[in-house]
Amino acid sequence: MIAEVFPRLAQFTALHQVPILILGGNGTGKSRIASVIHRISGRPLDKFGELSDVPESLMESEIFGHVKGAFTDAVKAKKGALEQFDGGTYVINDFEKLSRDAQRKLYRFFDEGKARRLGDDGPEKSFDVRIILTTNKEPDELAKEGINEDFYSRFENFDITLPPLKDRLEDLRLWADRFLAEIAAQPKGVRVEGITDEAWDKLMGHDWPHNLRELRGVLEKAAVLAQGGMISDANVQFTKKQKKGPMTAGTV
Repeated sequence: MIAEVFPRLAQFTALHQVPILILGGNGTGKSRIASVIHRISGRPLDKFGELSDVPESLMESEIFGHVKGAFTDAVKAKKGALEQFDGGTYVINDFEKLSRDAQRKLYRFFDEGKARRLGDDGPEKSFDVRIILTTNKEPDELAKEGINEDFYSRFENFDITLPPLKDRLEDLRLWADRFLAEIAAQPKGVRVEGITDEAWDKLMGHDWPHNLRELRGVLEKAAVLAQGGMISDANVQFTKKQKKGPMTAGTV
């Protein structure tokens, strides 16, 4: 799967300002792929931001900013993401929660690269920000969530779909190596010698209902239990809700 995705990433990166849509269930790695796109785009590494866990009513203000008095709680002016990450990349997670008005303004930004803060009657300003949108919804669900068809059509040809981890087990070793390196690099991190064949069999036989998020947690615990040696099958432990079982289709 990763071998298939990366050539598309290179293609998108060459099209600097084209907005990108990443689809996939919770924990499938949407934010990580967005980060990769940013890193290989040549944009400043510190100019990368994400919009997550923000009330729907504040999403537009987070993106565009606002002037003092733009709405009831706007007691002072605020820079939006387009100003903060000018020259970089901004990820809008769960973009289906955007209001129709926010969609309209983003659509205009995609076309003209200009925007203004909420409540600002002055001229629009130009910004160079690569927008990446993510969602855990299926494409046919987006209209029901309130996404305008014209807005969606603006980037539907520039999308990446990340299947559940159980459907791309060929990626498991790549992600496991990456996570173990991250775990070892943490303050007081734990470094291991590797993973035994029996442990790999156990990992490959799991259905990973929580995808990469679960894999990282399982490996973090296994690394601690291995105490610097090889991760054995006994070190690979799943919670009761993550119990190993047959791979069956379902919503992830």
